[in-house]
Amino acid sequence: MQKELQQGFEAATTILRTMLDSFHRSGDTELNTPMQEGKWSAAQTTWHVIRAMEVSLDYLEYKLAQPHRFSRAGIGSWLRGRILVGSLNSDRKFKAPAITAGVPDHITLAELQRTADAQIERLRVLLEAFPQQLRNKTVFKHPVAGRLTIRQMLEFMQAHTYHHKKQTDHFLAQRTAR
Repeated sequence: MQKELQQGFEAATTILRTMLDSFHRSGDTELNTPMQEGKWSAAQTTWHVIRAMEVSLDYLEYKLAQPHRFSRAGIGSWLRGRILVGSLNSDRKFKAPAITAGVPDHITLAELQRTADAQIERLRVLLEAFPQQLRNKTVFKHPVAGRLTIRQMLEFMQAHTYHHKKQTDHFLAQRTAR
């Protein structure tokens, strides 16, 4: 795997694994308790993060399998990537895109772990085979930010996971303090 992609992979997946590891102190009931009235639970929030990774990989695999010309990344994609990551690192709340908004009513920690492990492995395999010549091309399309490079996709995954990890950490810390 290219060094730059390896670093992005490690950063994004370490946060997700840390998020899941922190859940071992909680039971399935607590993980499935809504964080606020009418909002998702920690388990549902994590499912959404994993689902976002899954649909991102689905899109990227589809595009890489097509004989397609990708555009060279420029200042526009750089700026879109910075705004996307900056927004996720803020305390702003966002409405999840419909494709990642559907979450099960109840999810066990074992289910979350299995699903996350499968997507992390898919990501690893994709990055291992990622063509060097596409490194600076806009191969990924974020539903809001638009076309981004593979590195920017990994930065999005990292920021997105961290954004939701802060939410679940805060909620579970409050529950533990009671």
